[in-house]
Amino acid sequence: MWNFLDVGIMDLNGNIIDNNGLKYTVNPDIIFKKLEETGKYISDVVIDGNKQLNQLTVVVPIYDNSKIIGAFLGRYPISLIEKNTDLLETSHLYFQIIDTTGEYIARSKNKYVMGKSISVWSEAKRYKFYNNTSVEQIMENIKLKKSGNLITKLLFLIG
Repeated sequence: MWNFLDVGIMDLNGNIIDNNGLKYTVNPDIIFKKLEETGKYISDVVIDGNKQLNQLTVVVPIYDNSKIIGAFLGRYPISLIEKNTDLLETSHLYFQIIDTTGEYIARSKNKYVMGKSISVWSEAKRYKFYNNTSVEQIMENIKLKKSGNLITKLLFLIG
């Protein structure tokens, strides 16, 4: 179950009305550009000050004869992503969400999770990346707001 905080509809000018009747306007340029390119838009996290309300906005297009005429959007709390992963604290699988600057937004509550107290870039230097991925490629993808995932192996440094 998705459990969005609220959902809304947006016109091409960025005018939004949500399910609570609230009306507001956003700059639609970046959103509709991404919708044209990929068919979806996921925002950076909106930090509310209350960890339970930190959220992403997910946007999908509305089409009329294959032309985008608007969009549906929903605000989704990060705390539900953490709660719904069902990963054990002792599992070697875990998730992390970082923003477009590389700062951590959310992490699994897992004893193996990387980045407990250091930056994502310092932590990344300790890993071997598969599929010919490099830290530089990851940084560039983040700057370009590309989504993705990584497969890594921790390199233990003794000495």
